Amino acid sequence: MSKSIVSVLRAIEQSDAEQIRQELAAGGLPADGTPECRFLHYAIIRGLHGPACALLDSGADPRLMDEETGLTPLMQAAAHGRAQLVERLLPLSDPLQTDAKRGWSALFHAAANAHDRNGACVWLLAPVSDLTLIDNQGLNALHVAARAGSHEALPLLVEKIDLSLRDNHGKTALHWAARAVLAPKADSKARMGLICLEKKMSAQAANIQDKTGRTAAMALAEGGELALAESMAREADLSLETEEGKTLLMIVAKRAPHHFARDGSADTPYLAQQRWRVLERLAMRATDEQIERIAGFPLRERHAPRLRSRLEGLELRKAMALAAHASEPSSSGEPPRAATRRI
Repeated sequence: MSKSIVSVLRAIEQSDAEQIRQELAAGGLPADGTPECRFLHYAIIRGLHGPACALLDSGADPRLMDEETGLTPLMQAAAHGRAQLVERLLPLSDPLQTDAKRGWSALFHAAANAHDRNGACVWLLAPVSDLTLIDNQGLNALHVAARAGSHEALPLLVEKIDLSLRDNHGKTALHWAARAVLAPKADSKARMGLICLEKKMSAQAANIQDKTGRTAAMALAEGGELALAESMAREADLSLETEEGKTLLMIVAKRAPHHFARDGSADTPYLAQQRWRVLERLAMRATDEQIERIAGFPLRERHAPRLRSRLEGLELRKAMALAAHASEPSSSGEPPRAATRRI
């Protein structure tokens, strides 16, 4: 890197607009910089508003893509949550322009970063962006925000983009938000994003299965988030099955005895009780046929008394039906066999 480029970068770091202009003139450099170093992109990434504006005033091209990242200055500002620079660049840029790598517009880059500053960028970009745009994987801006756990972007995007839209893998934004919650380093903000989507969720969206047959509630239950799974399944069809033949009730019944705290916290009687209560509440909505499919699971009376009582009732009714069938006259005219009862 030449000394003149280093001098300009030093002036940018010092946020000295006049020094930037002097160094550009002394080095005979354009305001855009060189292919190896784009000054405007550098100032945006560093969050230096004054130097970025000085470079724009000196003639830097606001639509010039960086050769290394393939991003325009507007995309860079959106990706790093620089709301002031997004506002400055919007009249000078094309918000519909997409990058060559993923097919993302500036709105996608803002939605993909789950930091506290990206909400303002999304609010600035959404009104002038193409909300029907999908990227190379079939993701729209709502999918991208949900995948990132972008709790600030989701409230706006879910109002403008259909929650039931699916990507190339059959996943909706609900699936991606569930995945964000289950990520190893997920925090409360990812949960806030999922809850935001859950409030806008229709029965149709709740029942959408991805290519593996899983709904968002099933994915959460498999990850041990039973309470969230129950909330997501409030309008779900409990007869839906994964490609392995598992229903939501079967997944919850398998997970209820186990503690799945990713933060390493110890299990408590209260948490165990809450997991069994989730199972019981789901079971109260299930049909007898669905209940019978979990009869072989380890369900203890003290943990799930209502569910155990219902299973025992099903067994009793089946025994009575068999007894009644055995007491009916056979077609051969033989007398009916007496029903036997174990004492």
